[in-house]
Amino acid sequence: MLSAVADLYFRDAPPLLLQMEAAFAARDLPALGRAAHALKSYAGNIGATALMIHLKSLEAVAKVEYTVACAALLPSLQLLFAEALAELLVEAAAP
Repeated sequence: MLSAVADLYFRDAPPLLLQMEAAFAARDLPALGRAAHALKSYAGNIGATALMIHLKSLEAVAKVEYTVACAALLPSLQLLFAEALAELLVEAAAP
């Protein structure tokens, strides 16, 4: 089961990150919020709580089109995403 969830995460999560970056660059905050919402669900499914909470905050500020808050949250998103991927790789490799 974990392997299947990991495969989905590895396949779908990176494009969602790219969508968020592109949406922010285009100042399309509703699209940013939708991508954050989708990735938040993936983060919850793999137990990446810190990433999920961060995405929940990003989704909320994008929903009210608060550009400054989105700009503040986006930089740490990459680090949290990388940490979640590393933890998932360790879990998936465990016997």
